[in-house]
Amino acid sequence: MYKRQGPRDFKVQYSIISESSGFSDVSSGDYQALLTTCDTKTITLPTDCNNRANVYLRLIMTSNTSQNLSLIHI
Repeated sequence: MYKRQGPRDFKVQYSIISESSGFSDVSSGDYQALLTTCDTKTITLPTDCNNRANVYLRLIMTSNTSQNLSLIHI
């Protein structure tokens, strides 16, 4: 049985500088993992990402709440 103990709340960030610095939040990039299967969400990246050779994305956990609403111990 799947207990849904993984993180629930995330946000998407992007960088056009490097894979380790200069990250900014993507507008409307908040994401909640609520299902037992992979869920998708379409987001629009800012226009400063257009025509770039590289755009770096990352998903950041924003709370210690799990999918089953218990506390995640890190």
